[in-house]
Amino acid sequence: MTTVTLLLLTSAAVGLMIGPRYNAYMLVGSAPILAIMVAVAARLSGFGPLAMIGITFACLTASQMAYLLITWVSMSDDQRLPDEPLNDQTRDDGQDDVPNKHARQDNAPPYLTS
Repeated sequence: MTTVTLLLLTSAAVGLMIGPRYNAYMLVGSAPILAIMVAVAARLSGFGPLAMIGITFACLTASQMAYLLITWVSMSDDQRLPDEPLNDQTRDDGQDDVPNKHARQDNAPPYLTS
């Protein structure tokens, strides 16, 4: 049990170290290396094949969740909640450029007239 806890904490530490400096491609590159190291450590600790697969999956998940957490926490407020609307679709008076869909049409469609 101590081995599993240590492997999970180490995997999370790897995700925390990758998060602030690198993008997700580095996480993809480190995942196979981490999986091999975890599988070898689990095998040397006497776990069976199914337990090794479960421990490896849990450690990879812990690493990725730590990466996502540190990436989200390290983002500034400007990146999380943009003040400007997308594609400049707000006018100076604060109204958007969506046309009024309740406006009356002058020409009714031909299938409605008899």
